[in-house]
Amino acid sequence: MLKFMKNKILIPALIIGGVAAVVSFRYSGTGTRSSESKRKVVLETLMRTINSGHYSPKPMDDTFSVRVFRKIVREFDYDKLFFTQQDMQMLNTFQYRIDDEIEANSLEFFDSLDAVFQRRVKSSEKYY
Repeated sequence: MLKFMKNKILIPALIIGGVAAVVSFRYSGTGTRSSESKRKVVLETLMRTINSGHYSPKPMDDTFSVRVFRKIVREFDYDKLFFTQQDMQMLNTFQYRIDDEIEANSLEFFDSLDAVFQRRVKSSEKYY
């Protein structure tokens, strides 16, 4: 009897949940929001979560910016195969500005880093 009741509730709940997920994803993209406004909402939500929900928040200052900058560059180009000296000189201009960009909800550094990295990966594919 218990197994029958479990299936009687579980199967319709799964079906309703699946239909709701499909409908919400299908119609969530048809709004009038541009990709830039969606990006801004995601960034604001992320920053609010980091500032209020992190178990050990760190002060956002230039020290934070330098640590983040070095870690990101190291993660993207661990073996120093992609970024040229000119790329690094351009990216170094952001070294102390990451904390300011976070507070201003700007992604200029990350967009620049991504553009340089994508360009270098494409150029390295020629040699590959």
